Amino acid sequence: MIEIDRLSLELKGHSILKNISAGIDKGSFTAILGPNGAGKSTFMKCLTGSEKGFTGTVRLDGKKLSDYGLKEMASKRAVLSQRFQVEFPFTVEEVITMGRYDKDLGTTVKRQEQILEEVLASVDAIHLRNRIFPSLSGGEQQRVQLARVLAQIWGEEERYLFLDEPTSALDLKHQVAVLKLVRQLCYDKGYTIIAVLHDLNLAKAVSDHVILLKNGGLYASGSTNSLLSPRYINTTYGIELEELKDPETGVSYLFHKDFYT
Repeated sequence: MIEIDRLSLELKGHSILKNISAGIDKGSFTAILGPNGAGKSTFMKCLTGSEKGFTGTVRLDGKKLSDYGLKEMASKRAVLSQRFQVEFPFTVEEVITMGRYDKDLGTTVKRQEQILEEVLASVDAIHLRNRIFPSLSGGEQQRVQLARVLAQIWGEEERYLFLDEPTSALDLKHQVAVLKLVRQLCYDKGYTIIAVLHDLNLAKAVSDHVILLKNGGLYASGSTNSLLSPRYINTTYGIELEELKDPETGVSYLFHKDFYT
């Protein structure tokens, strides 16, 4: 479980995050949502321990982030950030092995190869294995980066996976595939997924829990079914969405009524 208590952050005299308290249940899929500038990515950095200048406390499995060593933290969670630049001509295989740099010392060569193939297959990137990473398209790079992050915790259970806009460069097919993959890790491996997302309907389809941020503060935290509704979304984003339910499947969608008038 992740416990967040009165988390605040100031950078260069500007208040970025303001007195956020919330909880994230273990084994759940939590979507962090909010308009541009709400503080989503910075909030994520605080939860992963990469941003250390905040006040308040964040506890991971009952222990403060500040009490974890680097190796212990790396064994518990993996992080896909928005930006991971690779300028040198590394192959895809070399990039992914970066996610295993401190784990393969006691791993057989056969198991290392198996993990590499499994994570590549999981993101539909087997055919990219020998390609030079900077030559890939943006969407291909994003899938390879996800494979690198998954390699860090692959084969383990009850880990934490933090994803900052994991589908931003992906086509529709791969958006769905990636979110189905990480959702399945919740079911099969007990992973706790925390993802910054922008597509409200995708968030509605895959998440259990939502944290809504607005102007650096917590607007609401609760179940996806209760918060991904026009009542909360319209106030958070300053727009007018309506909810449409498919009469055959019962699945509901959020849409902007201006597109249909």
